[in-house]
Amino acid sequence: MSGRRLMTPDDSRGVARSFGWPEHRRIQRSVRPKNAADLPKLVEGLKRLSKSDPIVQCISSESGEHIVAGAGEHHHEICLKDLEEDFM
Repeated sequence: MSGRRLMTPDDSRGVARSFGWPEHRRIQRSVRPKNAADLPKLVEGLKRLSKSDPIVQCISSESGEHIVAGAGEHHHEICLKDLEEDFM
């Protein structure tokens, strides 16, 4: 191997997301900060979580709701734990 990257991080995210998961296994939950003043930290944490895990999807709706979608219950639990402990 020459040490060159075959894919950029952005490319690999697209591949992982296009792989897809069966809808019946995809878990989506709305998240919100414990204190309204922590909303900017939550938004930044969601961005960091999304960059660290190419399968998780963090969605902000027009209504202001923040949704974390994972590939199954266990994956989703890990994502929420990481969000709370590592990214906020």
